[in-house]
Amino acid sequence: MLHLYHIPGFRSTRVLWMFLELQKAIKETKSTNTLPNLIVHEFKDVAKFRNEKPKWCLDYNPNGKVPTLIDERNDVIMWESCACCHYLLEFYDSNGLLLKKKNPKQRALYHQLACYSSGTVDNLTSTSSPIQRAVNEVQKSPADMNPLIKEENRIAWNTYCGPYYENLLEQSGGPFLFGNDFSAADVIFGLNILALHDKMITRGDGISWIDPKFQLLFKYHEKVFERPTTKLAFSQTSMWKGLIPDNIKVVSAVPYSDLK
Repeated sequence: MLHLYHIPGFRSTRVLWMFLELQKAIKETKSTNTLPNLIVHEFKDVAKFRNEKPKWCLDYNPNGKVPTLIDERNDVIMWESCACCHYLLEFYDSNGLLLKKKNPKQRALYHQLACYSSGTVDNLTSTSSPIQRAVNEVQKSPADMNPLIKEENRIAWNTYCGPYYENLLEQSGGPFLFGNDFSAADVIFGLNILALHDKMITRGDGISWIDPKFQLLFKYHEKVFERPTTKLAFSQTSMWKGLIPDNIKVVSAVPYSDLK
């Protein structure tokens, strides 16, 4: 059994999305890979979660964020979204459905992009600090749920990060980061591309960071988000009825041991 601690639209979405894409690929290719059942533990009160971390949650993840991924089969408790995605690929994609086993260049680029996303690009549009618990303690006030986007973040995207990804798509020939085939790299960066477009329109100054300046990235956004797996991963769990596979269950977040 896998347990994923999750808030829709947060970085835990990466892990859920990777699971859904793996399941889709296994079904379509009739692969010998098998996935455990998944229980999605949702923190429904986001403001409360930002400011009041349950002790059991901090026992699992001292960073006090989502995701936390627990694999009962292997006695694993881990966090950080890209690390969790790496884990799913390593142990549940033995046939290389989302990341080819015998392509060192592609695998190297995937790991580079994952570190770049989690270490840099995620934080350009983030609504919380990587050290949010410390920020709250210093400020002696509840977390700001809608902080202003720093101008240097926009400059970093427009000047350095955005051109890099635009060039990657041009080199690959698209429509995806590795060419014609959707891969694990698109799950990693897909969370960023949603934030850079949709999130900036709704919580920034109403302007996408990719349209119209980055035409290939805009087309990439459209291509990635027309996928049913993408739409499901980013949707509210209240909309999942009749859509999710039988091996996925949604519960309110509780210690996973309570479900045994």
